[in-house]
Amino acid sequence: MGRTVRFSREKIIQAACDLVRERGAEALNARSLAGYLGCSTQPLFREFSSMEEIKRAAMEAAMRRYEAAVEQAQDPENKQYLAMGMAYIRFASQEKQLFKWLFMRDRHAERPGDGPEDRSAGQVRGAASRVSGLPEEQMDRFLLHMWIYVHGIASMVATDFLVLPEETLREMVKEAYAAMVARFRGEA
Repeated sequence: MGRTVRFSREKIIQAACDLVRERGAEALNARSLAGYLGCSTQPLFREFSSMEEIKRAAMEAAMRRYEAAVEQAQDPENKQYLAMGMAYIRFASQEKQLFKWLFMRDRHAERPGDGPEDRSAGQVRGAASRVSGLPEEQMDRFLLHMWIYVHGIASMVATDFLVLPEETLREMVKEAYAAMVARFRGEA
């Protein structure tokens, strides 16, 4: 009788994340994950009830990786909001496939607030409101404008459409931030 190989949930989740990092989210299926682990699909479904459950757990692990990058973000001028935006762009540059999976996936069937990435919104809001000095009623619109700008840069970086030094990108984000704050304060 053959020996049964046990894979822990954590090992399966890590392998799923690694597979996405190397080959992209479209490569994550039961057969490719089992092949990546060097086993049949049976060990996967001893630990998880479905491939969707594996994907959710792996996406959560990828999100924790992103959150750790944001938490470690530092800015030389001690501008936390800028540091968070640059961490987002840096993650897009260094973890292209995970970034695409987390932030560039088809979300038409999801409700706002359902994704693991939605929980960082409060942290971003807090950092922005502390430094912008904008009234609360303007914050949502201001954040939407900045999100579109920063996400646009990050998406272009993740798809290799835009290749610029990080310092250039940082200056671009600073300029956009200053222009948006001035506009929302009625100074522009």
